[in-house]
Amino acid sequence: MGNCPPLCMTLRSHCLQATRWDNYLHIFDPRIHWFSLINSLIIVVFLCIMVSMILIRSVSRDVRLEPLLRCATELNCT
Repeated sequence: MGNCPPLCMTLRSHCLQATRWDNYLHIFDPRIHWFSLINSLIIVVFLCIMVSMILIRSVSRDVRLEPLLRCATELNCT
């Protein structure tokens, strides 16, 4: 680290700082990409269904086992 030469960087660009994002932000082709939109919606719906199924299974198991646990703790406490 002690023998490293100093680093000198220069920026050579014909683009002004205020307008450098204009090429990316201006939409020249206003067509909607329907395939990408529908694909994203399908993935979101699939993931929501998957999370809800996991949550329903977990909660239903807890509700089903809760009376058994309560009975077991009452027997152990007396």
